Amino acid sequence: MASFMRLWTSRHAMLDTVADELRQAEINKDRERRAAITMQSIRRGMVARRRIKAQLVSCVTIQRIFRGFLARQYAVHVSMLRDKARALKLWTRMAIIMQKTFRGFHSRRYKHSYYERKAYLASVTLKEEKVRELSEAVAESVYHEREQLRMETDRAEFTTLSKDLHHLVSTSNIPGVFNSPYNVEPVRAFGAPVESHLKQTFKGSQYLQRHMMRSLGAER
Repeated sequence: MASFMRLWTSRHAMLDTVADELRQAEINKDRERRAAITMQSIRRGMVARRRIKAQLVSCVTIQRIFRGFLARQYAVHVSMLRDKARALKLWTRMAIIMQKTFRGFHSRRYKHSYYERKAYLASVTLKEEKVRELSEAVAESVYHEREQLRMETDRAEFTTLSKDLHHLVSTSNIPGVFNSPYNVEPVRAFGAPVESHLKQTFKGSQYLQRHMMRSLGAER
């Protein structure tokens, strides 16, 4: 009861204090509103930045996970294509080997017999040897004929050139041009000394006939 009476008696002072506080609050209302707005904006900005940062982190995580998923899917696809290509190459190689083996067997068995081809090659070799021997014989005969014809032509030409060269033959006092004493051996042509050819060809010369007729005179 005493406390109530004390409060009741001090009610006017409290009303004055409340009025002062209300007046002071009215004075500081705009500043407090601006301060409250500033604190709210700072808080909202902080919350918004945290939310945006969390969203960015979440976006990066989602992108990383999705890109990893796509990369794994692509790697699986590439690996599958590589395995298919490798299997296709292996199958192609095996098919080629089987085809080659079968074709070789079929060719050796039904088209090109080994023994028949061996006999054919042996016959071709024998014919080639015969043709070569015949060719060599023909070539040798042709060569001998040409050599003989050349020798005859040379001998005829030599006979023609040496027919009227009796003045170059050696005498009992003077050696001839082709029988020089300085030569170790006399000059030869066609296996015989040149002087022998000159003496032989001079027998058929027209100058010999004239000389004999002049030398015999009335005794001819």
